Amino acid sequence: MLTDRAAGPPPELPQPAARVVRPVRHWWRMHPRLGLALRTSIAGGLAWAVAQLLPGHEAQQHAYFAPMGAVVVTSTTVLATARELFRSVLALTLGSAVGLLALAIVRPDAVSVAVVIAASVLIAGWKLLGTMRAWVPTVAIFTMVLGQGQPLAYATAYTGLTSLGAAIGVAVVTLMPQLITAPLDEAVHRLWLSIIERLGQLQDDLRDGGREASFGTGLPDTVDLDTVRRRVETRLAEASEAQRIRRRSRRADLDARLAQARAVHRVALRLQDLQRRLEDLADPQETGRPDEPAEFECRVADAIESIRQALQRGSVGDRDQSLEQALTTLDEKVASLPTRRPGLHMITPLVDDLRRLGMAAGEAVRLTVASTD
Repeated sequence: MLTDRAAGPPPELPQPAARVVRPVRHWWRMHPRLGLALRTSIAGGLAWAVAQLLPGHEAQQHAYFAPMGAVVVTSTTVLATARELFRSVLALTLGSAVGLLALAIVRPDAVSVAVVIAASVLIAGWKLLGTMRAWVPTVAIFTMVLGQGQPLAYATAYTGLTSLGAAIGVAVVTLMPQLITAPLDEAVHRLWLSIIERLGQLQDDLRDGGREASFGTGLPDTVDLDTVRRRVETRLAEASEAQRIRRRSRRADLDARLAQARAVHRVALRLQDLQRRLEDLADPQETGRPDEPAEFECRVADAIESIRQALQRGSVGDRDQSLEQALTTLDEKVASLPTRRPGLHMITPLVDDLRRLGMAAGEAVRLTVASTD
């Protein structure tokens, strides 16, 4: 099952298809969590040190706000960290404003605290705040409860020092950018394997359906493949952010990896389109061919098998010839069907879906092989 395979370590791909995942050359690129831990610790330490140098009793007393801000915003990419900085400053400002306004009107008690929480939670629903929305009620309550006597000084210390730490976090991530390739490579590796396995399941099910089974009976579930494909989408978004701030002279390797990942992702999309087409043909009343699933299904299975073999071997030469031959046979079979035959409007696009899948698979293999030659 794909679920079981995705849960454990990724199995090996046959050569040269294994070249879709290249070896990691630097230990600090092995996993983004290592780089994130290193840069967050540096940002937090620097934020504490800088806060200790600031004049004033409030800065010394609440210096811990600075490393807290650094920890909260530091992310794996510069753009993500800068985005979190903006959100955190906005959330801190709104929370402080709510707390100061409440203190100017009432003293903290059960009712006033409940009202402040309700108001700040409503404000926190602003979509622009994103993941920092929880800071609005937190800062509002802290300012209201702990800021009595010197509310403005406390709010300034909380907001200012936390923002300072967040800014230091952005500076550290900018000076120490991390190229996130290992998670992308692993996700693409799993998707490649899932595609090969799904193609094998499809062609086996089509060949073994038997004359008494309706077209496409027993097709594998699409949920697992979709989960792996969406993971690649997430890793692509992360790597694309890193690509934007990468120096032009050092972007060639990442550009090649992104091109490979997008190509494999397109194969998965085409495969899902094909499987949906097959599922649409699973009803014999719709296709109008309950007694002859075997011949047509076997021709479809031949085309699917040629695509699977290309991905399995990492070679497109034989695939081009065998796939074209299988598609020609399918074209002839479709052309021989009566023009008024029920379901013909769905059978004809099936051949087009197979062609698109074959082209996408060929492009994925070519990009993978070209990047390592």
